[in-house]
Amino acid sequence: MAPSQGGSKHLLMQPRSAMRTLRITRSHRVETLAFVVAVVLCWSSVFAWTQQPPGNEVGEQFARAKRLIDANCGECSGASRTGLEQGISELLKAIANGAGNMDAAYELLEEAYNTLETLYTVPRSPEHDELAQRRIQIYRDLVVRHPIDPDLLLKYAKVTEDAGETSEEISALDRLLKVDPTKNEARFALSLALVKNRDIRRAMIEATAAVKAANQEQIEMYGETIVKTLTRAGHAQEARTISDAIGRRVNSLKR
Repeated sequence: MAPSQGGSKHLLMQPRSAMRTLRITRSHRVETLAFVVAVVLCWSSVFAWTQQPPGNEVGEQFARAKRLIDANCGECSGASRTGLEQGISELLKAIANGAGNMDAAYELLEEAYNTLETLYTVPRSPEHDELAQRRIQIYRDLVVRHPIDPDLLLKYAKVTEDAGETSEEISALDRLLKVDPTKNEARFALSLALVKNRDIRRAMIEATAAVKAANQEQIEMYGETIVKTLTRAGHAQEARTISDAIGRRVNSLKR
């Protein structure tokens, strides 16, 4: 028997009703998912905020560190190792928490380590050498951040020289002179480092070039040092060659 007209209408309506139900169900699921995601993100933000000190607290940590380190410098009245180490501790916290000016923070840390190493450790003791390596590592990190900063490379070279890391000093000076070939004090320093490293042939090339480009102040500062260094290393002939070159340069500067 054929279905009634009213029955037909009911059957025709069922797919539409089912679609509305499906849309409502899907919409509910989307809203539920959005709510869950929002809750998760909210709690993640709260957790991250509780793990990270506010910016002003980091700034205060850095300011406290600087005050302590400045107050306990090598020439400061009433300076103490305890005060200096407190400053270092505060500075390390500020760095770990993302100090605003990381370059300034690292340079202050290197300065503090240098004071600690110079005033409160025995030369060539394990503690002294460890602090020297910490200072070198700071400049390694800074040079990675600023690979073509000539002043930074010069400081890096000086720190490695102080620690007796001659090969690393030579590498730093080579990099510096590629960045700025006019840094004549770096060329003098390179020639001295090369003598220490027993690379006399290259030391003579660099020393000769440095003397030819030197001004009076550089001659006075480095000239005698390079001659004495060559002499002590057993290279008297090379020392005389550089001494003669210095004499010629001094005369040319007087004209």
